[in-house]
Amino acid sequence: MDIYQLAAQVGQPSLHRIVLKGFNGPYSLGVGKAQNSDEAVLVLMVPPSARETFPSAVKIGNDSVSVVVKRDFQQPVPLGSRGGNLVSI
Repeated sequence: MDIYQLAAQVGQPSLHRIVLKGFNGPYSLGVGKAQNSDEAVLVLMVPPSARETFPSAVKIGNDSVSVVVKRDFQQPVPLGSRGGNLVSI
């Protein structure tokens, strides 16, 4: 499966459920390329505090797609709660 085919699949809720395996914290799921390869991979970012285990690969149709888990995700903070001043341009 190439990167464009995988990008078309990443928005499917069923794919998120398969990758997350019940995890209900903040996360980001996207598409990237494997290091030193043109292989399309799923990139799952979760907070460092996430102790769950996630699959190293998932089956999409007839293809096995690797899942790269990065544990450095920080949930975005809404602009209004930062206490800063917004500037109009």
